[in-house]
Amino acid sequence: MNLLINKLSEITIEKVYLAPGATDLRKSIDGLATVVKEEFEI
Repeated sequence: MNLLINKLSEITIEKVYLAPGATDLRKSIDGLATVVKEEFEI
């Protein structure tokens, strides 16, 4: 657990995007990331 906390403390978050509405949880994290990138054109 301490290793996870140490790794998380090294992460820098520049922006957070919130999108209201339904989320298709059947997609993998890569699939969801692709949808977000396309939707927000990032």
